[in-house]
Amino acid sequence: MKFENAWWRTYSKPYYWFEVTRRDDIGENLEARLNNKENWTHLILKYMYPGDLVIHYDTNLKAIVGVSEVKNEYKIVSKNNKRHRVVKLNNYSKIQKVTLHQIQKKNDKIKDIIEDLKKRSKSKTYFPVSPSTSKRKSLSVNQVYACIVNQNFVDLFPKLNEALNSLREGKKLRKSTIIINTNSSDVPGGEILEKKVQKHIDKEVEFIKTKQTIINNLKKERKYKCEGCGLKFENIYGNYNKLKNFIEAHHIIPKELAKKNLKTGGRGRKVKEKDIVMLCSN
Repeated sequence: MKFENAWWRTYSKPYYWFEVTRRDDIGENLEARLNNKENWTHLILKYMYPGDLVIHYDTNLKAIVGVSEVKNEYKIVSKNNKRHRVVKLNNYSKIQKVTLHQIQKKNDKIKDIIEDLKKRSKSKTYFPVSPSTSKRKSLSVNQVYACIVNQNFVDLFPKLNEALNSLREGKKLRKSTIIINTNSSDVPGGEILEKKVQKHIDKEVEFIKTKQTIINNLKKERKYKCEGCGLKFENIYGNYNKLKNFIEAHHIIPKELAKKNLKTGGRGRKVKEKDIVMLCSN
C-alpha cells in the first residue's frame, strides 16, 4: 500500500504522530502486526524518525494522556510466530489530560483544520478524529491506531502544546532545581540549596534541571556531534531535514544518583559545561 498523500513531508509547521490505544504500557513503543493487507494506520509507522514527537490517546480514559519521542526507526520483530512493525519510544511523560469532551468543544475549529488540509493535499488527512456532520451528532475518535495531527490542532489545547514544547526542548514538565551530586561540604550556600531540593523531594517533583539556553549553546558549540561514536545526523539526513541538528544532551552524573546523594546528606552545586555530554540515540 502507498499513501495517497504524505502531506507532512512538505508541511512547513511541526506535525505530531498520534496513537489511539487502550494498552497498559502507553509510551513504551508503537507496534502493529504485519499482514497481507496492511492498513494505512499501521503502515504509517514506517514514516516515523528519531526525534519525532508522539501524542497518546487512551481510549479507556477517553483522553489524551501523554507525550513521547521516537527513539529509533521501525524494526520488524517476531512475536508468537507473528511479525510486528515496532517503533521504540522514550521520554514518555504524562500530561494534564485533554478529554474527549474538551476536544469535542473544538469541533468547528477542527473541522476547518481538516478541510484546509484536504484542500492543500486533495486527499486524506489521516487525522485521528472526525468532526460532527448531519449524520454524526458530535466529534468522535476514529477507529485507528497510529495517525497524525498538525500544529494547528495542537494549538487548540495549550497544556498539550506546552508539554510538546517542553519535550522538544529537552525540559522536564515539572519545575526543578539546578543540581548535581557532590560530596563536598564546602560549597557556598550548600545547606540552603539542600533544603530547597529536599522540599522538592517531599513533593515528589523531579528537581534536577539545566537551563535550555545553556544546552542549546553547548549543542551548537559541539557541532551537534555524538561524543560517544562520532555520529552526526546531518551526515545522514542532509541539510534539508529537520533532524540535521538533532543531538541529545546527557548529564555525566545520572540525575537519580544526585537525588540519592542528596537524600543521604550530600551537597549540591550548579551544573557546569563539563558536566554535560552530547550523545546520539544509538
